[in-house]
Amino acid sequence: MAESLCVLGANDGILSTTSLAIGVAAASVARDPIILATLAGLVAGALSMAAGEYVSVSSQLDVETADLEREKNELASTPEIELDELSKIYEKRGLTSDLAIEVAKQLTAHNALEAHARMNWVLMKCPGQNLCRLPLHLQLRL
Repeated sequence: MAESLCVLGANDGILSTTSLAIGVAAASVARDPIILATLAGLVAGALSMAAGEYVSVSSQLDVETADLEREKNELASTPEIELDELSKIYEKRGLTSDLAIEVAKQLTAHNALEAHARMNWVLMKCPGQNLCRLPLHLQLRL
């Protein structure tokens, strides 16, 4: 899935730059305007992709931070409900009720936020952070 997204992105960049070059070449017989327009298109496309990726990653980080903060608040205000919720998730995954409760208790005692967040979302370790959500295209591969 990730590879196909990369291929589509690369094709988009190649086609838009090529189309720009062809359009300018159709309107001009001189070589300089074609090269200048193509380079300008490459730079504009690269900056546009970089800005879009920055906004996307920043937005995702904001959502993840808010979700983790909400989970922290829920763990502080209603720990019994959160423990029950976690044990029910393990039961749905095939554990017996007693084992699910024991696993939920032990994981919560070790690191409550990580245990609950990991079961609510597909998470991974991220550089400079404790946890962050795995991108959707990678979640689909699990």
